[in-house]
Amino acid sequence: MPIIKGLETTFNAVYSEYDKWRQTYVTELYEDIFAYKQINQLSNVLKIGIGTGEAALPFLKTGCSLTAVELGEKLTEYHQAKVL
Repeated sequence: MPIIKGLETTFNAVYSEYDKWRQTYVTELYEDIFAYKQINQLSNVLKIGIGTGEAALPFLKTGCSLTAVELGEKLTEYHQAKVL
C-alpha cells in the first residue's frame, strides 16, 4: 500500500468540524475494553492520536491518569478546552 504524504495534518485543518462529522464510538466498545481490563484511578492510560478527545472521555471518567499524544496542535487545543 503506497504512503500518501500530507494526510497526517488533515484532521488538524478541520478540527472545529471533526466532532460534527465523525461517528461516535458505540457503548459496547468501551464495555468490552473495561471488561477486558479494569481501569480506575490507579490506572495509567496512553492514547495515541487523541484528536478531539471523543474516544478518551470514557477513560477520563474512570479517574485514570491519561497521557495523550497528538500531532495536530489545533486538535490538542480543542481537546484541552473540551475537558478542562
